[in-house]
Amino acid sequence: VSFSVANASFDDTTTKITGGTLPEEMELKDYGNWFSIEGTPTEYGTFTFQVTATRTIDTDVIGTDTKVFTLTIEGPPAAPSFTPPSGTSFMNALNVNIYCDTPGAVIYFTMDGTDPSTPGSMQYTGEFTIDRSYTIKAVARNLSTDLSSEIVSAEYTKVASPAAPTASPKPGNFVGSTAVTLSCATNNTTIYYTTDGSEPVKGGGTSLIYSGPIAISADTTIKARAYLVTDLSIYSGVAEFTYTKVEGYSVIGQVASYNPGNATTVQLKQGDAVKYTTTIAATTGSGQVTQSFSIEGVAAGTYDLVVTKAGHLTYTITGVKVESGNVDLTVDTSKAYSTITLLAGNMDGNNAINLQDLNQFRSNFGKAGSSITNSNADIDGNATVNLQDLNVFRSNFGKTTTDCTKPYTE
Repeated sequence: VSFSVANASFDDTTTKITGGTLPEEMELKDYGNWFSIEGTPTEYGTFTFQVTATRTIDTDVIGTDTKVFTLTIEGPPAAPSFTPPSGTSFMNALNVNIYCDTPGAVIYFTMDGTDPSTPGSMQYTGEFTIDRSYTIKAVARNLSTDLSSEIVSAEYTKVASPAAPTASPKPGNFVGSTAVTLSCATNNTTIYYTTDGSEPVKGGGTSLIYSGPIAISADTTIKARAYLVTDLSIYSGVAEFTYTKVEGYSVIGQVASYNPGNATTVQLKQGDAVKYTTTIAATTGSGQVTQSFSIEGVAAGTYDLVVTKAGHLTYTITGVKVESGNVDLTVDTSKAYSTITLLAGNMDGNNAINLQDLNQFRSNFGKAGSSITNSNADIDGNATVNLQDLNVFRSNFGKTTTDCTKPYTE
């Protein structure tokens, strides 16, 4: 650094900062014929400062010279940043970007949890996609100064989407009005739903937050989706439930059976699906008892009517048509049904009255009350296995469910 101070000698000239700013922890060192800026900077950037050289003899100032200097200190690059931010959960795949605010810095990263080296680790060149959980660590390096940033990391977690909502009652026909309850098998979820056919989304469109049974009285399609409460970016597929309002009818009839102390179940089925059911309650008495049943609100259609009772063969009437008005199985002249009579004597519940049943009946014959080991042997319900029971058993012996699938009277 040259200063023009007339007739100056090195030992009578001093230099000092007379303007501007030096970086923190740095200072000017005066060596007479030269000076330096020394120290370990704690801040980085460009600094402008003024230095004045002064020659003195004794106490007299005989000359000065001033110059302005610019000092640039390059520090390590800024630490990288991630988008989306660390802690993000995702369902299928996630696009990840890494940035550095320092121009020209090169980013290196790892995906196995180890610290990145520079060079040596993967060099970031642009957005990449992950499809499982990762811990990604990254560092930025200034190749011109050979300085590196601090190492930063981001956690990304792949999670399973919630189960799709379910509805009760199941989708199908209803009579009058009904209330649909939605639920989700995954804990800590919020269900959003629509009834206008649109896709349910959180906070958008016509979507509603499910808070209780949904009352419907007309044809309605409910679409529902479950969101994790802890992360609304995680959600289930859309479940769809369609309910159709139909006219309702009654199916009535009578069942004659023994064992009045056992209840009788009457069901209307389509295939394996039970559409309607009612129970004829147990009653008192002994011998054969005839009881009435009524199934209300039945939608138009064709059903199988299935009657079951412990100790009896299952009775099935196929092709019961509910079309217009009520169906009275006791006076249906098209099929000539009279009272449905269940055949008793099925000790083991296999819908065939055979030798296995005979052996069990024989072991209980003559017993009474609590000594009876199979209550189905007490066919007439009088708490004694006697000749009356034997006569009924004998009349039904060798019969199977097939014998009960025909109309009782033809």
